[in-house]
Amino acid sequence: MILKLTFSQNNGKYSENTIDIEKSSNKVLVAILDTIYKEDRKYRTQEIDIEKKYGLNSEECRKIWEKILDNEEYGDKETF
Repeated sequence: MILKLTFSQNNGKYSENTIDIEKSSNKVLVAILDTIYKEDRKYRTQEIDIEKKYGLNSEECRKIWEKILDNEEYGDKETF
């Protein structure tokens, strides 16, 4: 399994890194990154379905984006 990470920097540019989980010797780091990835994807996957069903400007879509942004803020504080 390859884990692809994209980081946003203050200047608005993105950088990408990949980690081959099977070959990584840093199991703690792999576990942390896997948890971050799963938490991030949980709400973003829901957002796609909600947007299709209710529309981008719906109350349902606004609420899921609040969860996504709250999750990002929490993740930044907890992880780093």
